[in-house]
Amino acid sequence: PAQQASDRAIMRRGLEWCARHGITSIQNMDGNLHQLELLSEIEAEGGLLCRVQVPFHYKNFMTLDMLDKASTMAERYNGEWLSSGMVKVFYDGVLDSWTAVMVEPYADR
Repeated sequence: PAQQASDRAIMRRGLEWCARHGITSIQNMDGNLHQLELLSEIEAEGGLLCRVQVPFHYKNFMTLDMLDKASTMAERYNGEWLSSGMVKVFYDGVLDSWTAVMVEPYADR
C-alpha cells in the first residue's frame, strides 16, 4: 500500500506537469498492468488530467497466448481518458544498447 501511494503520487505529479505544459494525451509504452490500475484509481478520484493510453508490452520471450492479457487489458480499459487496446511489440532490442538485430554490424562497435 505505501509503495502504491508513492507510485500514484509520482504519476499525479507527472500528469500535473503535462497539464501545465499543454500536453493533453500521453502514451506509457511500458504496457504495465500495475500502472493501468494506478491510473484507473487516479481517474476515479478525478485526477486524470490528460488522456492516457497504455499498450500491452509484448516481449520476445513471451508466448502468443500472452496476448490474451492484451485483450483483457483492452476490454477493461477502454474509456475516453484511460485506454489500452494496443500492443507494443519488443522483439530484438534497441540501437543505443547494441541489442537490436542489424543487417550490418554496428558502426560504433
